[in-house]
Amino acid sequence: MMKKRSPLILSLLLSSGFATAGPVMYSEDFNADLPAWESNWLGLNSNLSNYFINDTSYRGMPLDGLWISDGDNTGNADIVFDAGFGSGISHFSIDLATWTEGYWFVAFDMADHLIFSSLITAFDDAFFNPASYQTLSFSSSNGLKGFSIVGDYVEGDVAIDNVLATIGGSTSKVPESSSLMLLVLGLLGLVFGRTHHQQ
Repeated sequence: MMKKRSPLILSLLLSSGFATAGPVMYSEDFNADLPAWESNWLGLNSNLSNYFINDTSYRGMPLDGLWISDGDNTGNADIVFDAGFGSGISHFSIDLATWTEGYWFVAFDMADHLIFSSLITAFDDAFFNPASYQTLSFSSSNGLKGFSIVGDYVEGDVAIDNVLATIGGSTSKVPESSSLMLLVLGLLGLVFGRTHHQQ
């Protein structure tokens, strides 16, 4: 009877003694009245701002996104994440709408290495509701320091929506300390029980 129960006990200890540490996903769709997003994860962890800096509750057209700015409303939009937040980003996705040709999206990891770049597609209906958006998505093994939209008049010319950030990405199993203790005790019991049974 002991021989049949030992593998069962061991398998229960092995399977129950581990917890999965999975990624955490953040999203911002700007659906709430502006400026509600400013007190959410994106507003609190970056220098991203509304192009309409004099009235941050004003959305403009399209009504389903946010006209991007880094706060100075001149030239490029250079968005930088707080180091503590950006260092944990393993995947990032953003929707972009513009009617102007020739703008580029570039992203940099925590070591300031270029990890992603893409020409942004211009749409004639960028002013419509809903607007046509291009989705850009990429992963990083060294976090995300920030991204830039590069062009002559980006701020006021490019709208964003559906910003997604994944923090972490490890799905490895991490043993909990109490479960690990039970596992060790169970294994010791099996070893001592087996040697006692053989004598």
